[in-house]
Amino acid sequence: MTRPPNPKLELTPTLSGDSVADPSLAGTGIALPERVGGRYEILGLLGAGGMGAVYRARDTELDEVVALKMIHDEYGADASMLERFRQELRLARRVTHKNVARAFDMGEHEGTRFITMELVEGQSLAGLLAERGKLSTAEAVPILREVCAGIAAAHAAGVVHRDLKPDNILLGKTGRVVVTDFGIARALSGNGEAQKTFAGIAGTPEYMAPEQVEGASDIDGRADVYALGAMMYEMFTGGPAWTGDDPFAIAAARLTSPPPDPRMALPSMSPRLAEIIVRCMARDPRGRFDAADEISSALAELEAAPRAKPTSQGASPTWTSSKPVASGATDKTVAVLPFQNAGAPEDEYLADGITEDLIDVLSMTRGLKVRPRGVVAHLRGQDRNPQEAGRELGVVVVVQGSVRRTPTGVRANARLIGVADGFQLWARRFDRPLADALLINDEAAQAIAEALTVHFTAKPRAKVADSAAIDLYLRASHELAKFWRADVERAVALFEEALTHAPDDPTILAGAARARVRLAFFGGAQSDQLLALAKEAALRAIGAAPEGGEPWASLAAAELMAGDPAAALRAVRTALERAPNLAPALELSGRILLEAGEIDRAVANLRKALTIDPSSLAPRWELVRAHGLLREWKQADELLDLPAEGPGGRLSKYLYRSRLALWRGEDHPDFEDPPALGPEFGALAFTRLFREMLRTRELSDAHREALDEAAAKAEAGTRRRALFWQLNAEFYAYVFEIDEALASIGEAVSAGLLDICWMDRCPVLDPVRKDARFAPLRAEVDARVERVRAVLRET
Repeated sequence: MTRPPNPKLELTPTLSGDSVADPSLAGTGIALPERVGGRYEILGLLGAGGMGAVYRARDTELDEVVALKMIHDEYGADASMLERFRQELRLARRVTHKNVARAFDMGEHEGTRFITMELVEGQSLAGLLAERGKLSTAEAVPILREVCAGIAAAHAAGVVHRDLKPDNILLGKTGRVVVTDFGIARALSGNGEAQKTFAGIAGTPEYMAPEQVEGASDIDGRADVYALGAMMYEMFTGGPAWTGDDPFAIAAARLTSPPPDPRMALPSMSPRLAEIIVRCMARDPRGRFDAADEISSALAELEAAPRAKPTSQGASPTWTSSKPVASGATDKTVAVLPFQNAGAPEDEYLADGITEDLIDVLSMTRGLKVRPRGVVAHLRGQDRNPQEAGRELGVVVVVQGSVRRTPTGVRANARLIGVADGFQLWARRFDRPLADALLINDEAAQAIAEALTVHFTAKPRAKVADSAAIDLYLRASHELAKFWRADVERAVALFEEALTHAPDDPTILAGAARARVRLAFFGGAQSDQLLALAKEAALRAIGAAPEGGEPWASLAAAELMAGDPAAALRAVRTALERAPNLAPALELSGRILLEAGEIDRAVANLRKALTIDPSSLAPRWELVRAHGLLREWKQADELLDLPAEGPGGRLSKYLYRSRLALWRGEDHPDFEDPPALGPEFGALAFTRLFREMLRTRELSDAHREALDEAAAKAEAGTRRRALFWQLNAEFYAYVFEIDEALASIGEAVSAGLLDICWMDRCPVLDPVRKDARFAPLRAEVDARVERVRAVLRET
C-alpha cells in the first residue's frame, strides 16, 4: 500500500489547532494518532518484517492496547491467500495457552488487511541474543521449557508453526515467555501444499527443517522441533548452526550435511545438551523428538541454576529488560531526509544544521540504526514522496521536516512516517527562539524513539541563552562539512566566535575541537597551538557533558593527532561506551588498532563504522590500507572502485589507488588520471609525483627535493610529519634506494611513528626489512606500541 503523505510537509489543520478532534491537543502543534480500520489508533512501531509492519495500537472500542500487523498487499490482495489467512487465524484462536500469544481479529484499512494480536510488553528472544550474544544454561533452559509448553499446546490443537525463530519468541517484562505468529507461515504456503521452489517456501532459512526446504507436502510438528533445535544451537553458542551469504545455500546445506555438533563452537557444553540439540536437528524427521514435551523433559534433567522470579514489586527475571526494546534482532532503520529550507536561500545552512544534528542525536539511541548524512544528502532539495525515499534508502521509517527562520526565532515541522504503510507515527510543529534550535532535536528525538518503542537515554542539552551562538555553530558546522582547508579555516573562525557567546556549551566546544584538529592536519605554523586549543575545548566539553560520546571522540582525535595514541585509545573507548554507534569514534578506534597490529579488531571496527556511515571516506581508506597490508588486493580494489563524491573524495581515491600500485610494484597501473582540481589542493603535487614514478620507476632530483621539503615542513610532534616520512620511505623503497628508505623510516620513528603494522607488512618495504639496520628501528616502534597494548589490557 502506498499512502502518499504530502511531501511538502504542509502539516494538516490538526497541527495548527484549527480543527482538532481532541480538544486537549488544540494549539499544541501535535498530530492526532493515525487510526486504522476506524478503530485502532497507532501508538508506535514495534517492528517490520517480510509480511509487513507491526504496530502498537489502542483498540478504541475496548480501550485496550494490542499488536496490529499490517499485511503486505501481495499477500492480502490474493483471494485464495486471504481465505488461508482466515482459516489459519481460526486455527490459531483454538490455542489458548499462557505461552502462546492470542490472535484476535482480521480487518481491512483502505484495501489493506491487518491482524490484531495480543501485545506482550518486553523484547524478543532475537533482541536478547543481539544484546548478549549467547545465554547461559541457567538463562536459556527456563525460556526453552516455556517455548516447548507453548509449542506442545499448539500441536495438541492441530496447529504447526512452520516459522519458529527467535523473532517470534517474546520475553515479557513479567517473566512470561510467549510464542507468536502461529499459522502465518502455513497460510503463505497454501493449504499445506508447500511450493516446490526455494522462493516459494515459507519459513526462515536459518531455522527451516530439511523437509521444508525440499517442499514436502506432509509437514508436521517435527518441523517445529527442528527449528527449536536450531534456536537452541544459537542460544547456547552465540551463532547460527548454518551460515552463508546466500539464503538458498543456507537452506540447502542441511540437505547434504549432518547437523553440526555445538561443542565445536562451545567446547564446554555438556554432552547431554549437545545430544538434545543434535537430535532436534536430525536430517530425518524420524530421528527427532516426536513432541515438544519430550524436549522439555530432557532439558529438565539438565543441572541449571534456578530461574529468577519476579518479586511483588514486579522485578524482571535476569534475562529480561526493563526498558522498551526493539522487537527484532536488528536495529530499526531510520533515515532523516534533508529538512527543507522554507525560508530565504541564505538560510540553507539552518536546515542543513538541524538535519545533521538530529541525525547525530538519533544515532546515539540504542535500538536505532540511522542512515548517515552522506547517504541522504543526494535527496537535498528534492520533492520526494517519503515512502519512495524510504524504500530507496532501505529503511523502516523516515523523518521528514522543514525549517524556516521567523521574526522571533525558528519554526520547524517534523513528522515520522512508516515506509511500509505510509502511516504517520508522530508529527509536531515547533516555534522556538533560535537559541533553542538544537533543543528542538532533543525533544523530537525522544518522541521519535518513543514512537519506535526504543529507549531514549541521551541527556537533554542545556539551554543556550544566546541565539547568536547557535546561529554561528550551525554556520560553522556547515563549513566544516566541506572538509578542505579554506572551508575548515572559516569553520574554526565561526566556532571561535560562537564560543565568545557561549563559552561553556559542550556541543559548540566539541565542534570547535573537531575543526581545530582538522585544520592542524593541513599543517602550518600554528598546528601545535591548534592541537592544544582542540584538547582544551574537548576537555571542557567533557566537563560539561561527560555522558556524551562526541566530546570524548573529539579528545581522542586531538590526542591522536598530537602523537599520544594511548591517551587517544582511552578517550575513544570512553566515547564508544557512551555512544556505541558513533562512526567517527569507531573509525578512530580502528585506525589506532590497525597501527598497533590488532588487525582483526581494527577491521571489525572500521567495517562497523562504514556500515553506519557508508558515505564516510576515512574508514574506507583505512580498510583499503588494511587489505593492502594483508596483500588482499581484490578486497582493496573493491573498496577503491566505490564512488567517492566531491573533489576531496576523488583526490583521496587517486592517492590511495596510486599508493597501492606502489605497494604492488606496478609499472603502469591501469586507472583514472588525477582529478583536475584547483591549486588550493596541495596534495596535487603528490598525484603528479605518483604518476611520474609509476611511469618511469625513477626519482628525479626535483622529486627528491619535493619529498624532503614536504616532510621537513610538517610540524614536529604531529602524525602528519611521521606520515610524510613514511611516504618518503615507500618512494625510495620502490626504486630500491635502501639507504634513503631507511633514513626516512628513521625520521618517521623520530617523529613518533606508531604504525608497527606498516613496519611489518608494507609490501614495498620487503627489501628494506632484510637490512640489519631495520631491526632497531622496529624495536623502538614496538616499545611505543606496547603502551597501546597496555591500554587494551586494561579492564
